[in-house]
Amino acid sequence: TKSVFSLGLLRSGTRFAAGIVALVAAVGMTTFAHAGNYSYGNFSGTNVTFTDVAESSVTDPQALYGNPILSGDSLLFQSADFFSEAGSGSSDTTEGILTLTVEAGSGLAIERVNASEVGNYLLNGNGTSATSASVTATLVLTPYIGLAQLPDIVSILSVAPSPPPYSLGGGLTKGLFNGPTTIDLVNDYFLVGVTKVDVSFTNLLETTSEAESLALIQKSFESFSTLTFETNGSGPTVPEPSSLALVLTGLAAVFGLVRRRRS
Repeated sequence: TKSVFSLGLLRSGTRFAAGIVALVAAVGMTTFAHAGNYSYGNFSGTNVTFTDVAESSVTDPQALYGNPILSGDSLLFQSADFFSEAGSGSSDTTEGILTLTVEAGSGLAIERVNASEVGNYLLNGNGTSATSASVTATLVLTPYIGLAQLPDIVSILSVAPSPPPYSLGGGLTKGLFNGPTTIDLVNDYFLVGVTKVDVSFTNLLETTSEAESLALIQKSFESFSTLTFETNGSGPTVPEPSSLALVLTGLAAVFGLVRRRRS
């Protein structure tokens, strides 16, 4: 069982987005399916629609991301219960998977998808680097052009400061972390005209402790946003045909010319 008292130690020094915290408290949770699975429904943004927004976890029964807040073409999450804690020689893993589909409005296409998060960590007591806390986050997009499903695109968040795990030093180690990532469909993958993407956003927190130590790490805030462009107007800058053909040849070699249908 994760200690609320110990988690309070981690939260006491840092507060993130106080206004968003209050708004989440006011909105509350929507639908509870069963332990570890929550469905939040659909959200209509300025230029895109977020559908089938849901989260699941095999490690924790409570909602980890929480009810999303819509802002323009972004979804914001205040994650009050997304933490991992270990003490007295124990270890702990917390994993949460956020899934949704993003569809562009009429006459629009999706150019770029951004994800970012912030959080804090604390390691205390008598111990060594074996008392540690780590965070990993992976964004996976499945893009569609029309009805054609394209190969998955995977991006791992670049967490700063220096890549975790964070370990115990001098009796007390604490700090903040942040991790952004961007998948640029047009300029990095030369996919012009993507009208829909399926999204899977996996977050993993892990802590280990020693006999007289405590390790805590918590995600406090996540955001997911998109950038679109008009397909009938001046679109994004794309490479010249010869360069594009070269890139597509390389992509075909990596992904295969034909992708099998998902079962």
